[in-house]
Amino acid sequence: MAKVSKEKSIWRQLCRFHWTPAQIEYIIQLHRELRVQKNWQQVYDRLRRAHITIQVHLWCNHLEPGYHGDM
Repeated sequence: MAKVSKEKSIWRQLCRFHWTPAQIEYIIQLHRELRVQKNWQQVYDRLRRAHITIQVHLWCNHLEPGYHGDM
């Protein structure tokens, strides 16, 4: 049982290290199953997917023809 508790703690720490409390709360409120029972591994996965999607979107905008950045 201690191993399961430690694993939950690690996922919670990872979430808190990589994302703000507001970002974590937003994902939890967005997904009903996470509101009922906080599974920190699922919270981490949802946050990671959402964050990667934003990064890809920003990168794609960066690659638009005619974009010259800060030059």
